[in-house]
Amino acid sequence: MDNEQIALKLQEITDRSLRNEWRIEKLEEENNVLHKLATSVAVMAEQMKTLNKSVAALTGDVEEMKEK
Repeated sequence: MDNEQIALKLQEITDRSLRNEWRIEKLEEENNVLHKLATSVAVMAEQMKTLNKSVAALTGDVEEMKEK
């Protein structure tokens, strides 16, 4: 390999490295968004459990009132 070929290869590798860095940064941002979404879904699931318990309790109270 002569110096010109080495310089071309080095430029190709540098360009690829820059593209890969950009792609990694973008993936990290998307990963952060997904993490926030997963956290929000987990919070909503807990809230739904609490809501379901409240509805069940109210349903029981209504049934009890109907019987009276």
